[in-house]
Amino acid sequence: MEISKTIDFIEKSEHVGLLLAPAPNIDILAAAEMLARALAKRKKAVGLFYEIALPPRGIPSIFGALRSAQKLPKEFVISLDTAQSPASELRYEKSDGHIDVIFSPKGPGILQEHVSFREGRVQCDCIISLGIPDIESVSGDITDDPEIFTRTPIINIDSSPENKQFGEVNIVDARPHSEIVYSLITAMEKLPPEEHEATLLLAGILAGTRHLTSPELKPETVLAVSELMRAGANYKEALALSKEKRPLNIIQLTGRAHVRSKLDPDEKILWSFLTREDFEKTNSGIEDAGKVLAAISRECPWETVAVLLAQDPSTERIFAFLTGDDRALSEIDASAGGEWKDSSLALPASFEHFAGAEEYVRSLLGRAL
Repeated sequence: MEISKTIDFIEKSEHVGLLLAPAPNIDILAAAEMLARALAKRKKAVGLFYEIALPPRGIPSIFGALRSAQKLPKEFVISLDTAQSPASELRYEKSDGHIDVIFSPKGPGILQEHVSFREGRVQCDCIISLGIPDIESVSGDITDDPEIFTRTPIINIDSSPENKQFGEVNIVDARPHSEIVYSLITAMEKLPPEEHEATLLLAGILAGTRHLTSPELKPETVLAVSELMRAGANYKEALALSKEKRPLNIIQLTGRAHVRSKLDPDEKILWSFLTREDFEKTNSGIEDAGKVLAAISRECPWETVAVLLAQDPSTERIFAFLTGDDRALSEIDASAGGEWKDSSLALPASFEHFAGAEEYVRSLLGRAL
C-alpha cells in the first residue's frame, strides 16, 4: 500500500526534491542515485536541497545523477510597489517565445524604479527523504525556504527504529535503504535494473547489512541480493564500493579499539574500549566514536550487540555507544534515553571509570535482551 501511494505522489509531481543527510553513507547514496535515475526517466526535475558529500572514486559514472543534480529552482517574483506606483490591473501576454507582464497604471503612471525582482519559494511538488529519522535534524539547513516542509508532501524512507513517522507516506523498515528503493523502482518500472544499476544497489545492501552479517538480516534482503545477482550485478565491484574509505585517524583509532576488544563468553556481545590517550594519539575526538563503532561492528564477530566505551579526551568521562539488535536498543533508548547517530545509540550517562560504565551498560542489556 505504501509503495503504491509513493508512486502516486511521484507521478503527480513535476519537481521532486531528494532530502539526504549532508554526509550520507553508501547505502543511502546508492538508494538516492537510483531514485534520481528513475525520476529522470520519468522526465521529473530532480534536485537537492543542499550539497552532500560524495565519495571521490567512480564519479561521475557511479553517482552521476546525484552529482549532476542541482538545487531545486525557485519562483521568480516581479514586485511592484503599489504605494508609490498604483496599478488598476495586472495581466500577462504570451507571444514570440516570451511572456509580458503588464501593469495598468492607476494615476499618473508607473515608474521603473518602483519595480523590483527577487526569488520566491522553492519549486517542489514532493520531497523524498532518505535515511533521516527526524525531519527537525535537517530543517535548519534549509534557510532559504524554511516553510517547505509544511506545505510539501513528504515520502519518508528510513530504516531507523527511532523514525518520527513525519511523512504523508512512511516506508520505515529495518532493511537497507537500497533494498527499499529497489522494491519501489521495480514496482514503478516493471523491469529488472540494468547490470550497472544492480551492482550499485547490491553495494548499498552490502553496506547496510555489514556485508550480510547483520543479526537483523531478513530473508527478503537475501532474496533481493539473489535477484540483483541474477540481473547481472558484479559482486566484486559491489563489494569494493560498499567498503567506504575512512580518514587515516579513524583507521588508527579503530585499530586501537580492536586491540582493546573482547567477546562475552556466549559471543553475543562485543565490547571495545578507547582511552583518552587513544583519542589524543590519533588526533581524534569523542565525536568520532560512532564511526569507530560502525567499523568495528563490520570487522569483528558478534551476534546481538556491539558496545564501545570511550573516554572523552576533554573531560576524561566515559561514554557508551551501542549498535545491533533494534528491539533491544529501542528499549534501552526508551528507558535510559540517548541519541541516534551513525547507526548507533549514544547514551547520555557518563562515568568516571570504565568498570562503572560497563556495569551500567550490562544492567541495561540484561533487561533488554
